[in-house]
This record gives sequence, C-alpha cells and structure tokens, in this order.
Amino acid sequence: IQPLNAGTGLFTNTGTLAKTAGAGTSIFDFPGANAGKILAQTGTLSFTGGVTNGTAMEATAGGNLTIGGPVHNIGAVITAVGAGAVVTLAGTVFGGTLTASGGGVIDTAGSNGTLDGVGQHPITLTAPIQVGNDTALTLLGAIVNDGTINVAAGTTITSLLIGSQASPLTTLEGTGVVNLAPGSALYSN
Repeated sequence: IQPLNAGTGLFTNTGTLAKTAGAGTSIFDFPGANAGKILAQTGTLSFTGGVTNGTAMEATAGGNLTIGGPVHNIGAVITAVGAGAVVTLAGTVFGGTLTASGGGVIDTAGSNGTLDGVGQHPITLTAPIQVGNDTALTLLGAIVNDGTINVAAGTTITSLLIGSQASPLTTLEGTGVVNLAPGSALYSN
C-alpha cells in the first residue's frame, strides 16, 4: 500500500490488522500508527516508514513482521511467538518491551539500528535478540536484558557511556546473557 500521488500518508490502526494468508510480502510504504493489534501470521508484513506502536505488534509461527524506520514503542510490546516467527527491526527502537517465546526471534540484522531507552522509557528485552550479519547496534539509555543477546561474527555493539542532557548514561542491566561470537565486538564510548 502506497500513499496517493507520492504523498507522505499515515496508516492508523485502531482495531486488528492481521496478515492471515499468502507467503508473500505485504508492504505499507509510509509511517504507521498502531492503537490496536498488528499481527503477522503468515508471510511478511512490512512497514517501511516506521511505526508508532501504542499497544501490541506480533509475529506468530510462520509469520514475519519487518519494520524499517523508527519504532516508537513506548509502553508497548513487540512479540515473536512460535517457531519460525521473526520480527526484524531495521531502525531505532524507542522504549517498550521486545519479547519472544517458543522459538520466535527478534532480529536486528542488517539494521545498523539503535535501541534507545533514554529518559523514562527503558527498553526491556525478554527475547532472544539476534544481532549480526556485519551490522552495528547502538545501545542508549536504560536497557534491561532479561533474555539473550546473540551477537554474530563481524558485528559491533556500541554502548554510549558518555552522558549528556540529550543522551544520558547507558545502563545494561538484568538477568540476561550477551553472547559474543568470535570476531564480534562490544564497545563502550
């Protein structure tokens, strides 16, 4: 779906938007605002312009949810549930909870993105997070890792520890694990 006459457009969901049929990709080529539930049950549901998520976005077994652009996830949840369920985040994620269960995966591969938990909106990770394929991930603000962050070879994670008013100290806390593959790196500036 594209905006008419190459405008910017905005897709607003206040109910349930579900991709329930077809193995292909359904693309929303402009920003989205979610006040209901977005569900990818089969194939790929893609938001190329980013999303403001106020409630829940989910990929279930056999479904993929791809978000290219910023994700304003403050007070909301993005979930991958079941074997084969993948949520790919290709931009900055601001706040909220990223979670997975039953073999689902949250993936930042290819994004060179940022997990931004600055201010009153920490990011909570309760999922296995895959970071890799020669990408870089930046951590800002409060990141609570109660899951596992798997960092592939050739990948760099930068944790910005020099605080300022605009970007306070980064904290990575919680009961989770960070697995660094050979050739990967974790830097603190």
